[in-house]
Parts: sequence; structure tokens; C-alpha cells
Amino acid sequence: AQELDERDNIDLEKRPDPNPPLELRPKHFSITDIEKLRRDPYSIYARDVLKLRPLDPLIRDPDERERGTLFHEIMANFLACDPDFSDETRSAQMLRAIAIDVFVAQQLPGDIHALWWPRFDELIPDIIATERQREERVMHSFVEIKARATRIGETGVTLSGRADRIDLLAADAGLDI
Repeated sequence: AQELDERDNIDLEKRPDPNPPLELRPKHFSITDIEKLRRDPYSIYARDVLKLRPLDPLIRDPDERERGTLFHEIMANFLACDPDFSDETRSAQMLRAIAIDVFVAQQLPGDIHALWWPRFDELIPDIIATERQREERVMHSFVEIKARATRIGETGVTLSGRADRIDLLAADAGLDI
């Protein structure tokens, strides 16, 4: 039993410290990439420098990211219709109809649809109530606004992005992004 505690002194491996040449480093980032760069810089290194791509899963179900994208698409389509929130019943019916169209177009597997649709449908009254409260402050909503690649200082790196929604606020109060 004492021999289990006896071992050679082995140095620990050094932490990876990739330092690719400047010409191999990414020249463009999206706003989403910046968050990923801060949280997990090795994923950017693997993707953009080593050109590694994840393997496709053997069995793939839609995940939270895809559900978020689906819900964003529904809201973008809904807000693009410039709904009138003074009639809560009518605006809820409009949102529900748009949501049904988007769900149908996505052709989700039956089990995923059975989970996601009731969750979204349950949110509709809250969405309408929130939008109705915001309506007093918001003059106009712009959806899915893309920002062109913008050069960042003298780095030679560009940054681009897309805002899901930009609200122009009343009384020169600015914008909500």
C-alpha cells in the first residue's frame, strides 16, 4: 500500500499557448465571435487558424440555439408587420398565425414540435403585454439590421454584426438595441 504513494516526480504539461503568425490570424470577426473569443479563444484558433470543423453528430436534434433562432424569426416577422398592440386579442392572433407559419416552414421533428410549440404558445400573452408596454416608448422597430464590416483602429481587423431588433424611441430618447 505504501508503494502506491511512491512515484517519480513528473513535471506537469505546460498550458497550450498558440501564437500563430499574424498572416494566419483572423482578419474579420462578427460580434458573436468576440463573445466566443473572450469565452473560448481556442475555438476561434481551431476554426480560423487550424481550419478544424466539428464532426456532424450521428443523431442530431434541434437544440436551444435553433429554438432561439426560430423564436427570433417569429418575432422579426411579427414586428415587420407593425402590429397594433391596442387590440391585444388581434395582435395575439396575428403573432400566433405567424408562429404557426414559421413552425410549419421549419419542418421540425414531431417530438421537437410537441415540446417547442406549447412553450411558444404559452409565451404569447406575455409577449403581447411586454410589447404593449413598450409601444408608448417605441416610435418604430427595425428588425434584422445588418452592420457592414467596419475596420477597427489600425489593427487591420474588421468587425460586423446583426441586430435582431433596434427600437427608435419616442421623444428623442435614442435607441434600444
